[in-house]
Formats: sequence, C-alpha cells, structure tokens
Amino acid sequence: MQEACPKKGDLPFLQPNGEESSSKSSILSDYRVEKLTWNLYRKASLAKNKVNDPAFESSFSVLGKHRTKVTSLSFWDGLLYSSSLDRTIRLWDLNEGKEFDKKVSNYPIQSFALLPRGEAIYAFSTGLLQVFGKKDSKPIHEVAIDMKKVLSFQLESERLYVTEQKGIKEFDLEFKSFRFFEFPDALRFHIFQGQIFYYDIYGTVHILDQRSQNYIAKIPTNGFSTCLTCGEEGLYIGQIDGTLKIIDYRKREVIRDEFITGCPGVLTSLKIVDETLLGQKRYNLRIWERTSMTLKKVLHVHSELVIHASQNAVDSIYLGMDEGTLFKYNFS
Repeated sequence: MQEACPKKGDLPFLQPNGEESSSKSSILSDYRVEKLTWNLYRKASLAKNKVNDPAFESSFSVLGKHRTKVTSLSFWDGLLYSSSLDRTIRLWDLNEGKEFDKKVSNYPIQSFALLPRGEAIYAFSTGLLQVFGKKDSKPIHEVAIDMKKVLSFQLESERLYVTEQKGIKEFDLEFKSFRFFEFPDALRFHIFQGQIFYYDIYGTVHILDQRSQNYIAKIPTNGFSTCLTCGEEGLYIGQIDGTLKIIDYRKREVIRDEFITGCPGVLTSLKIVDETLLGQKRYNLRIWERTSMTLKKVLHVHSELVIHASQNAVDSIYLGMDEGTLFKYNFS
C-alpha cells in the first residue's frame, strides 16, 4: 500500500496531546518522518548550530555553509567532503563540527570523486576535469574532456569514466591516454565488480565487461529510468514516477517491477552506503535498510529546501541544500 506524503505542518513523533508516539521505539524497524522546514533552518542558523525547537528533538543542526548550491558529498577518513557551484571543495571535520580545509577552483564544481586513500580529488566542471592533490588548495592539473553534456562521472579501478549520450570516455589517472566507447542512446551508468551497467532512453539495461567492452546482457525494463546504483545483490533503478525497479543482474531478470517509494516525483539519485540505500528527490530523502533483494523502510526526511546531495554515516545523514547549507541529521 502506498504511504502518504507528509503534510505541511506535521510534527514528527508528536500526538495531538503533545505526547510522543510509540513509533519512536526503533529507528531501524519503524517508519520515521522528519520535516526540515525553513523555520528550523532560520532557527538553526541564528543559534549557530544549536537547535532549540523541541518538536524536532534537536535532530537537525547546521554543519556549515557554501555560498551557493551544494553539488556532491563524500566521506573519507573521518572527513566530509562537499563541492559547490561556489567553486570550492570544502573538507569538514565531523568531530569538531567545523571546516578543516578548502580547495579552490576557477570554475563551478558540478561533481567530484576521491582517489582511494584520499591522495587526490578529481573535480568536474563543464568540459573540464581538475585534479587536486591532498595538500594543495589549487588544481595541480587540468584536462579538457570535450564532453559538454556529461551525465555520469565515476572513478573505478584506477580509471576515470565520464559519460554523455554518445558514450563513455575512459581516462587513465595520469591522463596520458583515453579511450572512447560509443554506446547509442546511453544515459546514466554505474561500474561495479568489473562490469559496466547503463540504461538507455528506451528503458533497456545494458551490461558490458569493463575491460573488453563486450556485451554480457540486455534487460528490458519497460520504464523511463532516471538514476541507478548497484550492490552485491543487484541493480536498483529509479523511475520518473518515483518508483524503483530491482534487477538481479546475475539471473538477468527484473525481480521487482515496481517498488513504491512513497510520494510521487522523479527520483534524482540513488546511493548505496554500507547496508543502506538512499533515494533522493527534489524535496525528499528516503533511506532503506537492504538485505538480499528486499528493502525495508527506515527513514524519510521531507524538506522545504531543495536537497541536492546526501550522504549517510552510521548514526547520521548529511544533506547539501540548494542555497549552500550543509545540514546534519542525527538518528538518535
């Protein structure tokens, strides 16, 4: 049964008499809804990271702020990395709750990837790829990638992959050479365990060998897809109507054709972090506990601010917003 969207003004865990709902008992087993409202943002900003609104149980706090839209988030070695159209990548010390370092570009940063062991950051701007060293605040290397309409960007197995509708361009990390693979009508892709998974404008999922680029399989899904990610158990593909398709890529078949995620609306991104799956929409974030090919609802965050990036840790979620704020939401 489809779950109801949270209504404007709803308060989490509070009954009409003000008492706490029994649904608070287990964050991992019961459905939980929080609302991140503009009033909360204003109070959090004025209180300098300390939220005093009891209706929200001090669950949200402000970690920091970019000057404009946050575009990507990632963790490494106790630090949260955030990129923005304000031309910076900022590193946040989560223990101290403050900015630790900053990388500065001459161009708005649309996304980035971290080299294993945190030795370098690869940042993408329109038509340009920049490399930041671990201790450098400015780019140490730039390369024009001549792909104006980039749809996906991934670092995998000592190679960097960038894709547009005409195909995927593969760079070695020293940028001494690259290969271009033409995949007609390709949209977004994901590389996992030596295989490339991508879907096309007709809803078909394609699986290729990463090294040889030979076809392994094609799986029709009969839907318009908007994002995908892959785990050991299978593929998760977001749809334009807000549902999920779940595919067993080993058996090459759709296991679940329509997993209802809740409120209607386009799924803009999917991300697997440890044992959870994050599904992101414009004003909503869902996080599920995943086992095998099943998903169990864990948490829903509804915002009146546009969510552009998300990342979860063991006990918290970090959200990057349209106007540059980084929020931290505590599970407990």
